[in-house]
Amino acid sequence: MTVGILLMVALVIYIMGVMTLFGDYVTYDNLKYLSRDFSAISLGGGADFKNIVYNGREDLKFDYFRDGVAMVNGDTLTYYDPSGIPLIDEKINYRDPVIVGGDKYMLVYDLGGESYSIFNQLTKIIERDAEGRIVACDIATEGAAVIVTRSHETKYVATLYNAAFKKSMSIYKDNYVTDAAISPDGKRIVITSAIPSGTDFSCEIDICAAGQSESVRVMTYEHTMPFDIHAMHGGFALLCDRGIYYYDYDGKSLGSYTFDGMSLMYADINEDSAVIVGSINAIGNDSRVIVLDGSGNLVCDRNVSERITAVYASRDMKAAAAYIKTSSKLLAFGTDGDDVILASDSDGEIVSVVAVEDGAIVCRKNGAEFISPSEAEDKSE
Repeated sequence: MTVGILLMVALVIYIMGVMTLFGDYVTYDNLKYLSRDFSAISLGGGADFKNIVYNGREDLKFDYFRDGVAMVNGDTLTYYDPSGIPLIDEKINYRDPVIVGGDKYMLVYDLGGESYSIFNQLTKIIERDAEGRIVACDIATEGAAVIVTRSHETKYVATLYNAAFKKSMSIYKDNYVTDAAISPDGKRIVITSAIPSGTDFSCEIDICAAGQSESVRVMTYEHTMPFDIHAMHGGFALLCDRGIYYYDYDGKSLGSYTFDGMSLMYADINEDSAVIVGSINAIGNDSRVIVLDGSGNLVCDRNVSERITAVYASRDMKAAAAYIKTSSKLLAFGTDGDDVILASDSDGEIVSVVAVEDGAIVCRKNGAEFISPSEAEDKSE
């Protein structure tokens, strides 16, 4: 007890000293940033996801963050934890908000605007304006981030921020940057650009190391248009119009899958899998669905004779290989060809799907619910 009392007295004296000597430097933003790791332990993760209800809007967007759901519109960002409890409800006022969920932090930016914010599981810890219009962002596990903006000096500039969110380097690009990603450890930045080549485009992949002016490797593929890039722990996946390509962070190829005989329509990529849908005929609803695991290995390749309107990559292959939205229903795509109707638009229009462990959170205009493919199959029986 005596030691405890002495420590409390020492803490009070320390706080008074800091406030007296450094009071001008103690700000609300500083204190919020100190809270960045308070949510390292997931809150409510052991409970079942409860149905959530919200005000319906036409511009709702959803994404995955720390086993829960982040929901955003032009006015507000709301984060529901794995139990369906709202932990964040923050005004953002972005015209075209985009959510980038990392392992520990979530970055939300205004596509085409200049504002961005970083959240942990409990609160907003950073809110800033970029030096130009934002075209792409990504965030690493420990908080390092890359933000790509339009530049007055060149066409684009990719700015790297370290884990303390101090600017550490800038990478200038003269070609049209389509996306950028940062490795989970924050040591590698990958930038994809479209290079005009006559009436066509070529794809440039620039792998950079944090703190180094020279690129680790630059690769170019002719007659290829890059769309999306996703950073993972072992490397990154690059989606182009001609295929999906997997590399490590030194530029070594880990595998690829080309889209021969089909035209790319929809795709979704995460750490655990990728799902791609292509049209295989100009007339009709015949589509080809390709599912790859997190290493780029083929899981299934099937034709579907229904009009597909959206796809969502799985985070649990045991639950489903992928989630496929058609014009009237949501399918849990089975690896063995046995599909399950997970939900129907007859219960309310399905706006989005957030894949989680054991199943998916089905988001409608006025609410969301967790549905397991195994439970849906039991109901059908």
